[in-house]
Amino acid sequence: PEETESDTTTALSSFPLEKRRTSTGLFIASTFSEFFQFFHLSTTFSSLTKGTLTLLLFTPLPFTHIHTCRRFGHNYTMDDTVEHNDGMGDPHHDVSYTSPQPASLITDLADLDLFEEVKPRTFHLFKDLPPEIRTKIWRLAAPKPAVVERISNSTTLAYELHRPVPALLQVCQESRAEMLYDPENPRGLRDEQFEMLHLSRGHQAQGKGVYMNYRHDTLFIYRGPAQSIMPSALSFINLRHLAMEWGLRPCWVQGHCHEGVRLLRQFPNLKTFTLLVTFHPFNSVPLGESGRKHREQTQKRRALNEIKSWVLGAIDQALEQDANARAAAAAAAAAAEAVASNDANVDTTSGSSSESTSTTSATPQSSTHTTVSPAIWNPPEVRVVPKTKYWSMPALA
Repeated sequence: PEETESDTTTALSSFPLEKRRTSTGLFIASTFSEFFQFFHLSTTFSSLTKGTLTLLLFTPLPFTHIHTCRRFGHNYTMDDTVEHNDGMGDPHHDVSYTSPQPASLITDLADLDLFEEVKPRTFHLFKDLPPEIRTKIWRLAAPKPAVVERISNSTTLAYELHRPVPALLQVCQESRAEMLYDPENPRGLRDEQFEMLHLSRGHQAQGKGVYMNYRHDTLFIYRGPAQSIMPSALSFINLRHLAMEWGLRPCWVQGHCHEGVRLLRQFPNLKTFTLLVTFHPFNSVPLGESGRKHREQTQKRRALNEIKSWVLGAIDQALEQDANARAAAAAAAAAAEAVASNDANVDTTSGSSSESTSTTSATPQSSTHTTVSPAIWNPPEVRVVPKTKYWSMPALA
């Protein structure tokens, strides 16, 4: 705020255009005149854990009616009527944050050599970036979608969940607060945050569990339950992606897919279900002969389509049963309402003696069994794919 417009303009113009684009190219100013052009800054962050930070400068855009304001201890400029060159022409607000000392930050960033062979492992200017930029960095550095396995402990013979703690949850308090969902103090986007997944209530009481992003990560259950009812299903109520292997009894074998559908219905928020198929193709063509690979691919494709048709058929059958049950429940409710209406008419036309008689005779009718309408189930998207190394690799943090 102490700098004048001429000082800011001089500081910006002192860097040649080539140097702006090849080194860092970050230009931040606290005050701009109405005819000055401000640059949009787009950030691309690659391998943050290795200390690599790349900042790209894009096409300048015209700004009008620029004012200087304060927020979060940083300066920022906001325009009243900005028309982008995107053909829309609708005026809207754009906010661009700057650091407390733009001239010094420009100098420090311009001196960085992002093309040197040995890149520094620490970006010392990170703490000087605006909070909104730091938040975007943490989100862009989030780990890729992972597979969380439910494995069996060979010593205790109990099931456990396996996944290392994501690195971002151990960097600092700011990164942990941004990437970890806290129900008592929610902040940020929950869909992009990690939550603690417990295998059972006992594990929850003991503090055993893994961090999982329900929007992106997939739970892989290697062994299915002995029955189609899964005791720990309530622990996975927020689960969106589930994977299992084809051939696991009693759920996923030919002729018993309806048992697997009963298992899937215990996950109300499930979006995708993936069946992994392990192939042992039988091929009469000798190894190395032409056409062998094509024949194997044809066999796999035919098998995958056939398995998927079995699963979808079981799902359609379950939905049809639900529709019939709802229709029966609606008919039973209508019949009960008709009986109640007739009883009310009898009560109004009868005397006191007949009223007691009708009430006594209506008592056994009210105790008849009422059909319960099943809840509406939205089945997940079914995917049937070959099992590859991706599903066998340990989950990365």
